[in-house]
Amino acid sequence: MLILLGQVLLAVALARAAMADLGEGLTEALVTLESDSDQARISAFPRALDQVFTKLSGQRPTQSSPMRESELEKAALLVERYRYRTSPSGQATRLWVRFDEVAMLESARRAGVKLCAEPRPAPLLWVVLGSAARAEFVAPDSEDGLYRTLQDAAWRRGLPLRLPLMDLEDRMRVKPEGVRSADRRMLAAASERYPASGPVVGVSVEQGEDGRWMARWLMLNSGEPTGWRSGGMTPDEALA
Repeated sequence: MLILLGQVLLAVALARAAMADLGEGLTEALVTLESDSDQARISAFPRALDQVFTKLSGQRPTQSSPMRESELEKAALLVERYRYRTSPSGQATRLWVRFDEVAMLESARRAGVKLCAEPRPAPLLWVVLGSAARAEFVAPDSEDGLYRTLQDAAWRRGLPLRLPLMDLEDRMRVKPEGVRSADRRMLAAASERYPASGPVVGVSVEQGEDGRWMARWLMLNSGEPTGWRSGGMTPDEALA
């Protein structure tokens, strides 16, 4: 009995130590609800836990696994606290959920979630919105709401977000057409003034002839540049 108790205490201590290294907010999720009914809340817990698993790994899974789905079904058992929140538009109810850190970390292990290495990378994003005729940088003071969208997307992945100051020096070094054309040399040179705590990422968001918005991403790191695309019916969907 004493040996078993010692093993349990050791497991708890190791789990808490691991969570201490992960940073704050990684046990929390914010999901949208169709209503504030008990059934809607209970149905939202698996989505909230899935969001936390994504935070722990720093990326969305390309496809779910039976082990992950099995753990998501038990999400309600891991909830430590929850609160209802109203979205900025006032049209939808959102549910904030915090999971028990020890139980959640053990669940993540069983689900096969690989924890993101610490310290977490803080990518520097140069984001341009618009067409070749008129394109503008997204900055913290932008009025289009895309900065908030980027913040939310980074929060859902448990990653810090950095955007350039977009002051006179930045605007002299980087032009919107340079981001749109994926000018690697220009982006690398302009990013030298910022601490190297993560990769440099150039993002160009443009509306296509079919009305959909497409985001083209280019990530510069120590290896070969990586490029990918994401889309949606709005700029927010394309970036998120």
